[in-house]
Amino acid sequence: TLPPVPLAAKLPAGGSLEGAFELSVPGEVPRRVRWCIGMAPMDGGAFDQPEQAGGVEVWRASFDAHQHQRKLCTPWYDMAAGGFREDD
Repeated sequence: TLPPVPLAAKLPAGGSLEGAFELSVPGEVPRRVRWCIGMAPMDGGAFDQPEQAGGVEVWRASFDAHQHQRKLCTPWYDMAAGGFREDD
């Protein structure tokens, strides 16, 4: 979006959403990486202007929505081994 604004996908309780990303790291490749997303309740007026995109309801979030979110992260991904590690 222009100007850039935070976006949020609205999921029903127990719902899921699949996604993918590509990592392009300039310079030395990190030893491990993980993917984190923010989760927040869809209430309190922090979200507006819903649109449908690819079968998902996408909302524009206010810049202060991060104050109400919790972080959800994958396990660490070991770049050399090419797999996730549960022990870190």
